Amino acid sequence: GERCRKRRKVFCQITQHLLENHEMWKKVIEEEQRKAEFEKHDQSSQHQSSETIQAITEEEEDKEEKSNEGSEGKSNTPISLNSNTSNETLEDDKND
Repeated sequence: GERCRKRRKVFCQITQHLLENHEMWKKVIEEEQRKAEFEKHDQSSQHQSSETIQAITEEEEDKEEKSNEGSEGKSNTPISLNSNTSNETLEDDKND
């Protein structure tokens, strides 16, 4: 029985250590985040440029999708499939 008790004590010490470690890391991460926030404020101009680039890429993606719909009709196929399924369900309702 004593052996088990000793083992338990060690386990408690380990968990205690892990908890303390966790608290320490929480503080470390918070400090890191604060530093990152300050850096963001310093490099706000850089941050803005990256945002505009993102917006441009998003716009291009939208254009591509629209052009595909018109010319190739790739994106039209799944849409027509969906409309077929919805029509079937509507007919079933009528039959009931």
